[in-house]
Amino acid sequence: MFDEQTLRKIADGDAHCTPCDEVRCHQAVKDFSVALEDLPNLATRTEQGSYSNFCAVYVYDPAQAVRGQDPEGSLHRSFPSLLIYFHHLAPIAALGMSSWGETLRSDGTSSSRHLGGLDLQDISSLDAVRPHSLQSRVDAALRRTAYAVQPPEYFMQFAPDWFGSSRRSEGAAPWNRLFHLFFQVVG
Repeated sequence: MFDEQTLRKIADGDAHCTPCDEVRCHQAVKDFSVALEDLPNLATRTEQGSYSNFCAVYVYDPAQAVRGQDPEGSLHRSFPSLLIYFHHLAPIAALGMSSWGETLRSDGTSSSRHLGGLDLQDISSLDAVRPHSLQSRVDAALRRTAYAVQPPEYFMQFAPDWFGSSRRSEGAAPWNRLFHLFFQVVG
C-alpha cells in the first residue's frame, strides 16, 4: 500500500508524506462520528491523545453498558465498544473490539476513566463486525471519509528493518509489525 520511503516518513511524523494531516484526520473523525450519532442506539467517544499519531473512536450502544456499584456508592460503567484507530498522516484505519468505562462518585462527579486499546491480536476486519447492522452503519460512516479499514493481514506484515523495537507502540512488545508503525505512541 505504501512504499518504504513513505512508511519511513509516516513513522517519523512527516506531515507532508501523504495528502492527510492531523487536521484532516480530526475532520474525518468528526464526520464519521456525526454520521453514526445520527443513527438510533449508537454513540461515539473520541480520544485524540496528545502522545499518539492517531485518533481513537469508540462506537457503542449506551444501552449495553455494564453497571456496578461499590460499597462507597461509586457507580462503575463500562461500555463494550468497537474501537477504530484513524491515523493522523495516512488515510488508514484499524478496528477491533475493546471498551471504555468510567467511575462516578456518589455525588455524580467523575473520579476515573478507563480507555481500552487495540493490540495486534485484537485487530479485526470490517466484515467480521457483528451484529451486521453495526457493520453496515460503520461502513456507511467510513464512506463519508477518505479512510479505509485495512484487513488484519496487512497490519500483521513485518515492518521494515529500520523500524526498531525501540519505538513505543500500543500493546505489548515486540513492536515490529506494520500495525506498530502506524499506531505508535510518540513523545
